[in-house]
Amino acid sequence: MSIQKMKRIRLIGLRSEKESLLDELLRFGKVEVSDYPQAEGDVVVFSTNNYDKTAIPADMLAVNQQKLTAALDILQRYFPEKKKLLDPKPEAPLETFLSNARLNSCLHSATRVIRLDGEIKNWTAKIQELKETQTALQPWMDLDMPLDTEGTEHVCVTLCSLPADAPEADVLSALEYAAPESELIPVSSDKFLRYCVLICHRDEFAAAEDALRNFSYSPMEGLKMSGTAKLNADHIAHEIEFNEVKIERAKAKLMGETAYRAYLQQAWDGLATKLCQAESRSKMLNSESSFAMEGWIAEEDLPELERILGQFIVHAEFEDPEPEEYPDVPVKLKNNILTRCMNMITNMYALPTYDGVDPNPLMAPFFIIFYGMMMADMGYGILMIAAALVYLKVKRPREGGRNFMELVLLCGISTFIWGVMTGGFLGDFIPQIAKIINPDTTLTALPHLFTPLDDTVAILLGSLVLGLIQVVTGMAVSVWKKTVDGHFADALWDEITWWVILAGIGLAVLKIGSVGGVPVVLIIGCLMLLYGATRNAKGFGKVTSLIGAVYNGITGFFSDILSYLRLMALMLSGAVIAQVFNTLGSVFTSLPKPLAVLIFIVISLIGNALNLALNLLGCYVHDLRLQCLEYFGRFYKEGGKPYQPLSIQTKYNDIIIKEEQ
Repeated sequence: MSIQKMKRIRLIGLRSEKESLLDELLRFGKVEVSDYPQAEGDVVVFSTNNYDKTAIPADMLAVNQQKLTAALDILQRYFPEKKKLLDPKPEAPLETFLSNARLNSCLHSATRVIRLDGEIKNWTAKIQELKETQTALQPWMDLDMPLDTEGTEHVCVTLCSLPADAPEADVLSALEYAAPESELIPVSSDKFLRYCVLICHRDEFAAAEDALRNFSYSPMEGLKMSGTAKLNADHIAHEIEFNEVKIERAKAKLMGETAYRAYLQQAWDGLATKLCQAESRSKMLNSESSFAMEGWIAEEDLPELERILGQFIVHAEFEDPEPEEYPDVPVKLKNNILTRCMNMITNMYALPTYDGVDPNPLMAPFFIIFYGMMMADMGYGILMIAAALVYLKVKRPREGGRNFMELVLLCGISTFIWGVMTGGFLGDFIPQIAKIINPDTTLTALPHLFTPLDDTVAILLGSLVLGLIQVVTGMAVSVWKKTVDGHFADALWDEITWWVILAGIGLAVLKIGSVGGVPVVLIIGCLMLLYGATRNAKGFGKVTSLIGAVYNGITGFFSDILSYLRLMALMLSGAVIAQVFNTLGSVFTSLPKPLAVLIFIVISLIGNALNLALNLLGCYVHDLRLQCLEYFGRFYKEGGKPYQPLSIQTKYNDIIIKEEQ
């Protein structure tokens, strides 16, 4: 139940060997580099000047990575990378990622991709603008007059529009009254507007506009183009076509850049790894000829680190952290093949403190058993096991994906075992289809120990018992931890007292251990509660402390136990939903037998697929709640600092590290 013991590293080495040492630590992947402390008053021998001619500055690495990110996003947007779900990531040796040989060519390719995308965006915006102008010209296509015609010395010509519902007779009457020497010539109309040409004497133009404004008159100011509307529309159509050709040519060039996508991805991964190195480098101190480094490593990895350091001229010291330093010590959990899948849950919740308890081995059996109990179906378990095994075998995922699929695998095994005990295979799929094929069949259920529908009360009690076991286990862990830390008194009054009370209640119910009808054990437990709850209080505070301890203890303990009824509820709901869909599929028995069987299979599989999808998430959420609230609340002390060693950082590729002979 312990967390891996960490050692602080302090070392001084030759600055000429710093980059080589960083490369080796990167390959090793188990040393976290931290800021080197400098106390006030120390003689300044080292400085934070980390410039090294052999290393690319971190800000330049970040800029280059941003450029590659933009280029890869552009290629993905125009030409999505086609990968199958189970295709593993490509592999390449670490030297490929650390080398700068291809970096410049990749950056040039990224620059071309970004430039082509910018050109495509500009041409696309230009086409949109031209199409808007083309739409504005459409009403004037029948006008044989140049659009920029303004009239003569004495005559004014204006293109204008009026609402389609404006009374034509009233418009003409008002215009004739205000400007007798004028004419409104209609050109076209649509559902909303009438498009006209206003011709009038210049001296009457202002009066004509004033009269027409009463009918929502609007001059067409944006169409001052030389030539007719048709001539301009033809020119715009040719310009749109020309820009579309340029866009297609640019896209063709972009497609050519997809040949370098794999190299861009390798370069991105290489820069991500170098940025990690640069961050570690920035935490070191330098003098003209040496450097100083501080960090953390798990004690079990020390022999391998000492072997690596033996290749360099360094002086290294390893120390255990002091208790007051525990908040700053990175936390690394001990894992094996059965518990490492719990990392995703622990990381999702919160890491334990360095002096806390590793929850993974304590949580794994409960989480897996509870999940299987809630699903409880052989068919679902087989699907989960098969999916996990195929994914792990073909995809070969690393860390996060591997942990998740291993959790699915273990929960699938548990689901199958619980399904065997309940006799569930896609609900009651097999008995139902057997009845359709042979109505006289005697197969009404698969062999089982109990079923959710027939033994609901037994399952309810079993859920409460499992909850009691987990809660008591959490209390036992708390007792152990407090005892180890030298706080046995707290364990005695906070946890053991309630064990005595619970044991006393049980013995009293069974009428065991009573003296003269007095439940001795229960009385002892109550006296322990009375003292423990009031031992640190004074005066009236003793009363309030006792009331609070009794209330919180009873409500907290029993509400936690009752929360485990969700195990029964989800098992029951999953079984009922599956049986409902199977029953729906079995109502077509009047049809020919082959057709009835086919319809049953289709409806049953669709319903069970929906039920499986719902339960996969629902069971996970409810199981997670039981662990994080009811279980962790008994002993867990969160707030640990994540262990972040200098290691290879990749997104698109997997790294092959060649072992030295």
